[in-house]
Amino acid sequence: MEPSKIGRCREGQPGRVLALQEVRGERQRLLAVDLAKRRVAARQPLSGSVQQLARAAHDLVMLLAPAQAIGPARIAVADGRGAVRFVQLGRILAGSKLLGTGSDHRVDARLPGLALDPQSRRAFVVDKSVAAEIDLRSLAVTYHTLERRPSFLSRPWNPLEPAAAAKQVSRHVRQAHWLGNNLLAVSGTDTDQSRIQPAGLLVADARDWSVRTVDRGATSFEVAGDALLAMGERIGLAAHGFDGGKRFQQFEGRQAWLAQVYGGRAYVGISVEQLLRVVDVTAGSVVATQQQPLPWLLLGDGGGWYD
Repeated sequence: MEPSKIGRCREGQPGRVLALQEVRGERQRLLAVDLAKRRVAARQPLSGSVQQLARAAHDLVMLLAPAQAIGPARIAVADGRGAVRFVQLGRILAGSKLLGTGSDHRVDARLPGLALDPQSRRAFVVDKSVAAEIDLRSLAVTYHTLERRPSFLSRPWNPLEPAAAAKQVSRHVRQAHWLGNNLLAVSGTDTDQSRIQPAGLLVADARDWSVRTVDRGATSFEVAGDALLAMGERIGLAAHGFDGGKRFQQFEGRQAWLAQVYGGRAYVGISVEQLLRVVDVTAGSVVATQQQPLPWLLLGDGGGWYD
């Protein structure tokens, strides 16, 4: 049996889980596993690599990129039995490719963001300037333009892995999250010739696709209750409401990262320091410190290797 990876699982029909299995050439396939009979009930080739996925009550939604290449992104929608439907997003590119060899190798990558509105059964895929809206019932695709102002930071931003960043020719990364009430939050980075720029934290209104810039220096974010926790090279940790209003900012001028958000508290790392600061998300204050590493909380999808 070839080595496999259970990347992410979800409950399908009663007694079944859906899992991703790695196969050769950076391709994956979807398995429907019958737990009672201890066997794989269905296998579905995905003909690509799963970059992101999201779950709804009846669907597992996967964002696919071509294996070892950059090309049009695809959305795959799986039901509880493991049956999969596909639609191509012709205006959004996804994937990565290696340029050069040996120590001179470089990477070109496109990593769009994926968000899901479970109530209306819509998925959203976001890249630098375009959002694709997918009706999960019909797989009809509608494209929307995201108008945004350039970031005020013109110098390169160095992430936690500067050696890897130096190898980038170009890399465009987006993170997206559905906030409810027709609001979609987006952030990420844009890299060109190793110059890395924050995309900022944006909130788009899916009714008219107007876009509000919440934090121009943000490169990523997490949702904590009714707050957006933005991070970037020099902004530390900044909390904003869904309406864009700023609630607090901690560790300004430093680079912060989130180890975990749980129970109204954010566990924040500062650069390479060993201690985590525990921030009360409601009060905006540091209430404790915590040694790393934190225990993993099994709150969602599972993952691991098996042979």
